Amino acid sequence: MAVSFSFSNTRMALLTSSVSLVPIARRWASSSSTRQEDIVKSVVAGASRDRGNEFNRNESTNTTNNIITSKSKSSSLVTSTTKTTSTSTSITTHTTTTTKTTATHHSYRRSTAPSGVPLTKILSNSFPLSLKESFKDYLDRKNLEEFQKNLLSSLSFYPQADQYRYSKILKIKIDNNGNYLNEFCIYPRGKSEKDFKNIKHLILIHGYGAGLGFFINNLTEISKYGSLNDWCIHAIDLLGYGTSSRPKFPHHLQYSELETAESWFTKSLKAWFEKRGLDNLNSNQILVCSHSLGAYISCVTNMEYPQLFKKLILVSPAGISKPASPPVIPQWFHYLWNKNVSPFALVRYTGALGSLFVSGWTSRRFGKLKNAKQRELLHKYSYGIFNAPGSGEYFLNYVLAPGGVPRKPLIDKIHKIQCNLTWCYGEDDWMDLVGGKRASDIVNERTNFKSEYHIIPDSGHHVYLDNIKAFNSLVIEEMKYFEKDFVPNLIKSREKEKEKEKLEAANRIAEKAKNNNDTLIREQKNAYA
Repeated sequence: MAVSFSFSNTRMALLTSSVSLVPIARRWASSSSTRQEDIVKSVVAGASRDRGNEFNRNESTNTTNNIITSKSKSSSLVTSTTKTTSTSTSITTHTTTTTKTTATHHSYRRSTAPSGVPLTKILSNSFPLSLKESFKDYLDRKNLEEFQKNLLSSLSFYPQADQYRYSKILKIKIDNNGNYLNEFCIYPRGKSEKDFKNIKHLILIHGYGAGLGFFINNLTEISKYGSLNDWCIHAIDLLGYGTSSRPKFPHHLQYSELETAESWFTKSLKAWFEKRGLDNLNSNQILVCSHSLGAYISCVTNMEYPQLFKKLILVSPAGISKPASPPVIPQWFHYLWNKNVSPFALVRYTGALGSLFVSGWTSRRFGKLKNAKQRELLHKYSYGIFNAPGSGEYFLNYVLAPGGVPRKPLIDKIHKIQCNLTWCYGEDDWMDLVGGKRASDIVNERTNFKSEYHIIPDSGHHVYLDNIKAFNSLVIEEMKYFEKDFVPNLIKSREKEKEKEKLEAANRIAEKAKNNNDTLIREQKNAYA
């Protein structure tokens, strides 16, 4: 997941205190939203009294680990390369080592599985935002579009173009109910929608709780390569996330109705492809790169609509397999999770304190970034999307049980995938890396598609943030390999189109000749009548 409040370790652990949790959860589940706000405020206030104002900043330490990679394509991934001679992927442990570097003035930490920790432990962490700043963010909380615009404006090509590319924020309508997907589209200079048929497309999809803005440090390098090689980059917000529309999620569904819940996303993605004219392209023109829950959604979308794309980069995908040793989960956490209590309720129901609480998460997640202004913009953006009305976030509990364990592991049907795959995990990822490797092998052994597997050094679940350079290099390498297939496939596609046009033209001529002949016969009959 892009976000699993623990703030990172937990989903609703922030609602915990010395007070009994199960009664609180029962009151929560059966109460109105106004009453829920009172419950959250009372619990947080009680916990704050218990802890006082003693918040301590935890510093990250530097460590050195061995790096593991599989079938690496480039030394830019900071690992040695291996060559495989069979269709089954192999893992090689390299002696290459990397020293992990973290920000020294920020509390950067990697995310962990959502398993629940005591509130007192969470409150021992730092919330660096001041009350004054938190209150100001609260007053601006409705300006989500402005938060996004300000963040994207830190790019050299938005809102004004640079020498390589130009970009637009688009709202793509996907149904007759006014729902839309938010898209940040980066075009090569001189190209537009009318050129979509002749260029390649990279689609970036975020994970749980996140938005397209989380790719801010990946867009420049990836789109520069793309613009020089006729790629259009589409970063999108899933339905119910980011600044996409947020319709009411179908809460009435049982957890056993996973496929129905999945269709909420797959249908909206298909509609977006259609509205953007991407469904009519050769599927070999489209490369999808998606993170965590977005990767899960991309997989099931391909299984349902295989004609949309033929290559998928899975970045730390959620819901793949059950770990050999599931985490121990407190009973209260089970209860809250299975009641689908959203972690973002804390942000929404604590008013002016919401941004302060989010600053605990953003300081850890973005603490590695050197640009202070960008950290500020990412914090405001995160607060804005966390505070927006709940919608797509409620899907998480249909996919995962407490502790991030899949309810219906995707590995059981991964053989139904209809595209080539590249799997990418962080070396300190909390996802099941072994299960991902096993799923990759299944694709190679049981399908006609190819699957590759990579582990990125010095990174956790948020690979694209933890090791920006290595992630960007991997994506660009995938784009290069994709191009090798693109040109011949495009030629074949054009040849097929020409053959089709010739056949249609021949049929029109034959039909016209037949009609003319029928007319001539009728005229002759009339002449002899």
